[in-house]
Amino acid sequence: MSDTKFYKTLYGYLNREDVGKWGWVNLSDEKYKNIDLELSSKRRGEEDESYTSEEKEYYPLRLKLRLKRLLYSYAKAAENCWGIRRYESKTKGKLQKMGEVCDVLVLAYKKAASGERSKAVNLLYDKIFKDDKIEFSDFTMVLEEMDKDLKSKRKNKKITQEGVSQDVCLYRMRPTEKYELFNENGMSHIPFNLAHNTSNERYSICGLPSLYLASSVYGCWIEMNCPRIETVNVALFIPKEETKFLDLCYPDENESYDDKYLILLPIIVACDMVVKYPNANYKYEYTIPQLILECLVKYRNEKMPGKVLGIKYISVKRETMKLEYDYQHFKRLYYNYVFPPVEIEDTGQCRFLKENFRFERVTTCFNMQNIDPKFPLQLKYADKYEQGIFFQLENHLKASRMLTYESQRGALTL
Repeated sequence: MSDTKFYKTLYGYLNREDVGKWGWVNLSDEKYKNIDLELSSKRRGEEDESYTSEEKEYYPLRLKLRLKRLLYSYAKAAENCWGIRRYESKTKGKLQKMGEVCDVLVLAYKKAASGERSKAVNLLYDKIFKDDKIEFSDFTMVLEEMDKDLKSKRKNKKITQEGVSQDVCLYRMRPTEKYELFNENGMSHIPFNLAHNTSNERYSICGLPSLYLASSVYGCWIEMNCPRIETVNVALFIPKEETKFLDLCYPDENESYDDKYLILLPIIVACDMVVKYPNANYKYEYTIPQLILECLVKYRNEKMPGKVLGIKYISVKRETMKLEYDYQHFKRLYYNYVFPPVEIEDTGQCRFLKENFRFERVTTCFNMQNIDPKFPLQLKYADKYEQGIFFQLENHLKASRMLTYESQRGALTL
């Protein structure tokens, strides 16, 4: 089996319903002897059925079992893809490296839960960020992926429009009680003088206004817990291509095997946990993502002062909501981005973020249907999403960017 099948095989094991019982793993097998984590060391070597149902609900144990599940899945995928003979040579040191990252994630949580948050950040930083151990992506890579997708659609005759905008388009949504059209400041991150309105989110710390963006209007909508679409404001932002971010999305199942995910996969798995008690004041599952964000800020200040640096991640709502567009076929809808401010001012918003994310325009359903001229892009996608209101809003926002006047005759062209 080739390296391009590795992640598909890995996800097959990672998502198995019986994975918590380890029934598909022979725990006495020599190749699994080093797979263990720091938490609950008194039960080392015992199968996880020994935990009671109440214990399994406790976040530290859920975190440990989730990471342990990743390690077993990696080992099984390696065996299946590379065979018994090549297993040891291909995985020598890799499982240990991944296991060390898993250990430090568990220990960092324990430090943070004990009130030693700065020590938790330092633990993660030294293991993951220090000495440039981790790779960053930028929007140039996103454009390359878009170009591949566009060529594929043209080849399969799913698109006929040649002049499609090749900018990365990101969206931000703001709900209102009644009709109101916000300006750029109203659609950017919460102003510094209103930081008391911020809250603890997965990648956001109370008191630190950050810029959240999404890859689709539908993605914004589900992150906002599905407000009335008739009254929301939706804005389009265009990022600079060189803006960097830490990509915490799972590698595509057809992507070739890459050692960089030995560090990234444990972080992705730990940050992608569903909140067990959504109405509680404290959400255990936000601890590690917030620590990663703090590490990111520390890295930026030490290595890239004055530069914008963010995180790309996949929406956890795909696991908790009944989706109109299933995740497997519409992954592009569920990418989110968070960018913390570079400099804190007394009032207003971060000028660095504004320079890196160009505000294009804002609209509402009412404006789209009744006020603004309708110049839809003539795209012919065989795609359920592109028949609905969310894509219409995206289309409407993007269409205004592509209207040009042809000479002085004023002929309007797309």
